[in-house]
Amino acid sequence: MPAQVILLPGQPAVRPENRETERIKEKLLSLPAEIAEAKKMAREQKTAADEIRGQMQNIEAEILYQINTATNNAGKPLFGNETMRNAELKRRLAQNPEYQELKAALQAVEAGLFEAEALVNQLIDEFRAWKAVAELTAAELAAFKN
Repeated sequence: MPAQVILLPGQPAVRPENRETERIKEKLLSLPAEIAEAKKMAREQKTAADEIRGQMQNIEAEILYQINTATNNAGKPLFGNETMRNAELKRRLAQNPEYQELKAALQAVEAGLFEAEALVNQLIDEFRAWKAVAELTAAELAAFKN
């Protein structure tokens, strides 16, 4: 069966398979840059999350130090066991506005990180699918030429 040729006014003759292969090529050539950009966004989100976690850990360490060094009038520890120290730490962190702001910011950044990682995975899957389409199209074109 001879290949079909499409004639459009003012346009060169184009075989349908050429348009399809061009579309596939364009997609395969554009996806790596999209994947790289999505990975960059994910790295930026991860870096931001790590920085926020570090700030939160500094606040936790300072409060824990205050708790561990707190004594009563007799010089004995105010929070004598691990359970009391942990409860006091949670209480103080819940009342610390800076810590609460960081906690909210971390949740937002982690949501962005999740979305960025999902986009990376989606684009990689899309690239694989387009690659399979390209291989199938190449096989079909080879079959028509025979």
